[in-house]
Amino acid sequence: MDYLFIGEYNESKSYLLVLKDDFSHFCELIECSNADAATAAKAILDWNSRYGMPKLLISDTAAHFKNQLLEELCHKTQMTQSFTLAYCPWINGSIERLNRDVLQVLRVMLLEYKVAQENWTALVPLIQANINHSPVASLSNHAPAEVFAGAKATTPLQKVLVGKDAIASNVQETNVVTQDIKAAVEALRASLSAMHHDITSAKDKQTNRNKNNQRGGVGIFFACKISGFRVCTESRVDRPAES
Repeated sequence: MDYLFIGEYNESKSYLLVLKDDFSHFCELIECSNADAATAAKAILDWNSRYGMPKLLISDTAAHFKNQLLEELCHKTQMTQSFTLAYCPWINGSIERLNRDVLQVLRVMLLEYKVAQENWTALVPLIQANINHSPVASLSNHAPAEVFAGAKATTPLQKVLVGKDAIASNVQETNVVTQDIKAAVEALRASLSAMHHDITSAKDKQTNRNKNNQRGGVGIFFACKISGFRVCTESRVDRPAES
C-alpha cells in the first residue's frame, strides 16, 4: 500500500493510493484528495467488502499509515501490520519504479487522448483495467484478474468518461493504442511484477544465509518489508564466525 502524489489541482484529486496483491499482481488504483489515515482505512475496508480482509498489510512508516486508527483497524480485523525500513535499497527501489511508471503512463495517455491534466482521474479505470485484464507471462499467460478472482478476464477497457457532466459526449473512445502507450503500460506491468521477484529473491537469499548460519556463520539482521499487500521478508549481512 502506498500513496502516489499526482499534482495540485483546484477541482481534481491530488493522490493515487496503490494497493497490490503480491501473488497475482492484481492491483487497485484509488484516486483521493488527501494522503491520510482515514482514506487508507476506508480503502482497506472497501477492499475487504469485495475480496476479504488481507492477512498482512505492509506500508512505509509515514503518519498516514503508522497511526492509531490503522493500528486499531488491524487489531479489530486480526490483520498484521508491518512497515518498510526507511532505507532498504531493493525494496524502496521497487516502489519508486512503480510510482515513476504510473506517472509515465498517465503522461502518455493524457497527451495521446488529449485529456486535460486536471481530468487525470478519468484515465485511472483505463490503466487499472489494462493492468488487471491483460495476460502476464509470469502468470502462465493468465491475467491478474483471473488468478486473483478466478474469473475470466474481460477485454481491457477502451472507453473513458472525461469531465464531471453526465452527458454522452464525455464518453471517449480509446481504441487506438500507440506504441508509446503500449511501452508505458508494459513498463508499469514490469514494475508490478518486479516487486514479486524482489520478495522471492530475498526469501531465497535468506534461506541460503540461514543454512550458512547453521554451519557457524554469524548474521546481522535488518528487517525489510515490501509496501503493499505482500509478504514481508528479512535481509541479513553475513560475516565470518568468530573463533
